[in-house]
Amino acid sequence: MATLHQAFSLFALIFFLTSGTGADQSTKTTQAIIRGSSRIGAIVDTSSRIGKEVVVAMEVAKEGCYGFGNQTFLHIKDSQKDAIDAALEAKELIDTLHVQAIIGPHTWEEVSLVAEIARETQVPILSFADTAPEWAAERWPSLLQASPDKRVQMKAIAAIVQSWNWHQVTAIYEDTDSSARGVIPHLHDALREVNSESYFPKMGQDFESFNQRFRASFCRKYPQEEQRGPGIYAVQAYDSMRTIALALNKNGSKRGGKELLENILDTDFPGLSGKVKFKNQKVASAEIFQIVNVIGMSYNELGYWSNGVGFYENIDGNKSKSMIDLGRVLWPGGARDDPNGWTTLRIGVPSSSGYKEYVNVENDGPSGKNFSGFTIEVFKETIKSIPFFPSYDFYGFDGDYNELVEQIHLKKYDAVVGDVEIVASRYNYSEFTSPYTETGLVLIVPARSSSKAWSFVKPFTTTMWVLIAVFTVYNGFVVWWIERKGCDELQGSIPNQIGIMLWLSFNTLLSLNAPKLHSNLSRMSGVVWLFVSLIIIQTYTANLTSMLTVQRLEPTVPSVDELLNSNAKVGYCTGSYMTEYLPRVLKFKLENLKKYGSAEEYFNGFNNKEISAAFIATPYAKLFLGRYCNRFIQIGETYKIGGFGFAFPRGSPLLASVNEALLKISENGTVQALEKTWITPEKCPEIQSESSSLGPNGFLVLFYITGGTTTAAFVIYVCRTNLSRDRKIWRTISAVPKRWCSLRTPFTTRVASAEIPTHTSPEAPVPPASI
Repeated sequence: MATLHQAFSLFALIFFLTSGTGADQSTKTTQAIIRGSSRIGAIVDTSSRIGKEVVVAMEVAKEGCYGFGNQTFLHIKDSQKDAIDAALEAKELIDTLHVQAIIGPHTWEEVSLVAEIARETQVPILSFADTAPEWAAERWPSLLQASPDKRVQMKAIAAIVQSWNWHQVTAIYEDTDSSARGVIPHLHDALREVNSESYFPKMGQDFESFNQRFRASFCRKYPQEEQRGPGIYAVQAYDSMRTIALALNKNGSKRGGKELLENILDTDFPGLSGKVKFKNQKVASAEIFQIVNVIGMSYNELGYWSNGVGFYENIDGNKSKSMIDLGRVLWPGGARDDPNGWTTLRIGVPSSSGYKEYVNVENDGPSGKNFSGFTIEVFKETIKSIPFFPSYDFYGFDGDYNELVEQIHLKKYDAVVGDVEIVASRYNYSEFTSPYTETGLVLIVPARSSSKAWSFVKPFTTTMWVLIAVFTVYNGFVVWWIERKGCDELQGSIPNQIGIMLWLSFNTLLSLNAPKLHSNLSRMSGVVWLFVSLIIIQTYTANLTSMLTVQRLEPTVPSVDELLNSNAKVGYCTGSYMTEYLPRVLKFKLENLKKYGSAEEYFNGFNNKEISAAFIATPYAKLFLGRYCNRFIQIGETYKIGGFGFAFPRGSPLLASVNEALLKISENGTVQALEKTWITPEKCPEIQSESSSLGPNGFLVLFYITGGTTTAAFVIYVCRTNLSRDRKIWRTISAVPKRWCSLRTPFTTRVASAEIPTHTSPEAPVPPASI
């Protein structure tokens, strides 16, 4: 309710202040200008150091140069850090003192009220506020920002922070007006907190003259102040006075209002603070910033920073991307080393890991514990390439891995290093780096020597044997079909012919003394099949020899499905994510799962028949299989989950840098070298697995060739047989009319040539007709 009342009072005040200004004010201002005087107003906080510098700088400018003359009046009003007082002072300056321009104020609350009062008269307001909204230029055309845009200064801060590799900084500023709550806070105050100053060249005749007169005047006016040199706001106030003077004297005119505003916007000259030129009612941003190291009540000038160029110790010196090259910085408290912004990190390490090659925590007498292992060494190598990584201490943790990761969320540890697997449920408490080991979960079962009783069928897979039988019978059938009419031995009853066909098929495959063939088509089919059969026989012989001379292993359990169907007991790692994964994803019953913490415990569990198989993470599986050579075997697929990673708090600024460093040491071979040192398993004697049976993939082309050749021979034979039969039928059909014609021609000839008697005696016999 109080806020609403204050807002209403403020609105009423603005209405009251602006209602007194209007068309009559333009007449009064014009009368003042006609009298030949120049009137400039200023609204500052005279109790602040900035306000004191601005007052002295404007007085020096008025007295010194730029054609102000004796008819120039400078009216300075004290805002007392209050926006209402600033508005009242602005009304007096415009309505009573008829100023042509106003310099100041420094806060946006003051500026907005003053600009509203000067809205109708269009008295130019040269503001020193750090920022102004984008819509301010349209609402108040006479409002000009004489202080450069502080967004460039923010880039200077970012460059300083980047130089020291700080990833988190705290900005300290005065929350005295709305600009502190905006996108761009009090950047000048923030720059001073991080030892950065809006740089202006302290050289040249103009600056030397101003500096000398400023010091003398400041000493007389404020003798209690120790620092007497001008700051950036003093220089900007001096340039603002010069801007107004040049605008008033342009074309010999001293008129105010809109004409003066247009002349100010056209200003373009090199000022003490840099180039003075307005764009979108704002003065151009500074191009160079000076960096100073504040030391108590004094300071040390370190160098400069320029946007797009970087840092340099001298204006004309060598450029650098880092502030560190400028020289040594004296930090608060007299610290010799550059602060990294972090306290010593507390890093948790699992003490109960059953794989000492990865994590080994040993008591080192009264002095504490010793931490070693592959994961520890990978972490140390990783942070070597991060120059800003804070100091750290390792702390052993006796407990579950999930509980260890949760300690990050509970603020007990700042990170966790060890054989900690990356799983989704642990992201509730932390974030992980990219995995630096293989990801995956594999099934390990006991191995046994393969039985040699049926070794003669194992060189080929079942599919291969079926294909051999099919093509053998097919080739035998085609050869029998082609040869059966030309060979008496292939004749007989149907059972006899089937037996002869099968004998012919396998005799072609297994014997070089195949029966004599009469047809070229059957010879063509037989030659190709003989070539293929020789290759198959030689391959079979070689693979069988290898199987009989090299020891072979086969798993005692063929698959996961067999484990599920038989309700077999299965082992898994203690305290791991598999407590949920195995029942939920792979459908194992909880009562069939047993926990084990090390390779030795797994081995004892297998020996004691407690478990039939074990699910082990890929990094552990390598060590387990290498340690117990030829006793266990991996079966089935690799489940793509897990992998070891370092855990950090959620949103940790260190995470991205650690990931980048991990990638670097992986690419340069450091991780591979550490693997050889810490976790490379012992080499086991060569043993052949059950997967050595050959399938049809390597023989498909041969099967295509022999099948295609035999099929072509069969088709040609059938077509030729049918064609021969068709020719015989055609010849028979065409012979009938020919025969009929040959028989009919003599009969008709005889009848035509026979003599017919005119008188026939009764006694004379009639001769028989000849057909």
